[in-house]
Amino acid sequence: MSLAFSACQPKPSIQNRWERGDNLLENASFENGRAPWVSLTDSSPFWRDFDLSDTVAHSGRHSARLPLDSLRQNQSGTWVWGVARDIETDHLPRTVSGFFHVHGWQQGTPNQYLQAIVLLMPTEEGFPQVFDDPIVPLQLSWVLGGINREPFYIQNRKFIFAGDLEVPQDRWVGFEFDLHRDFKEQWGFVPEKFAKIRIIFEARYDGWQLGQGEVSGDVFYDDLYLGDAPFGDGQ
Repeated sequence: MSLAFSACQPKPSIQNRWERGDNLLENASFENGRAPWVSLTDSSPFWRDFDLSDTVAHSGRHSARLPLDSLRQNQSGTWVWGVARDIETDHLPRTVSGFFHVHGWQQGTPNQYLQAIVLLMPTEEGFPQVFDDPIVPLQLSWVLGGINREPFYIQNRKFIFAGDLEVPQDRWVGFEFDLHRDFKEQWGFVPEKFAKIRIIFEARYDGWQLGQGEVSGDVFYDDLYLGDAPFGDGQ
């Protein structure tokens, strides 16, 4: 796994990974509007929407912006902001990578964090190596900052703590993860039979209660990649 600070714009003379033809993430730099990126507000009561920024970008002019706050309350104390994609493929790509930027982060609750998640949606057979229930997706979460222990128990998700407890601010941070290696290390096998991939880049908090501190912060994601570029060949 890899996190790296990025102090400047990428060099235009070198093809950037997110511009490669094998990138499964269309509109990876959010230069063409929101689509096909979505939030999951229609399927989850805990999700909030994202918007696009034209003032903060790793490359180009735009990025996805996740505006955290604690102005709205619910019984669970959980809110999730993110951008998500479903990819119709039964092939597990090698590498996921991208960049995030955080401004004005105020940690109002211990379980306030950033993460990238890959969910493998099962075929009718499911994942019998690990689950009896055939409808359960197989998940990996790479925590990019904010926490250093599991925020809650979820049977079908493994957490990898790739970032620092203190969220870096006001600079672009690159991340890069080897899907084959991490699925093998966390689940014991590299999945080869599944129906599709869902990928999510999130900022969220769990278990916030009245009397705790105010939550705030703008989280930006940009120049995202999911494909077979060799891990470690640069972003």
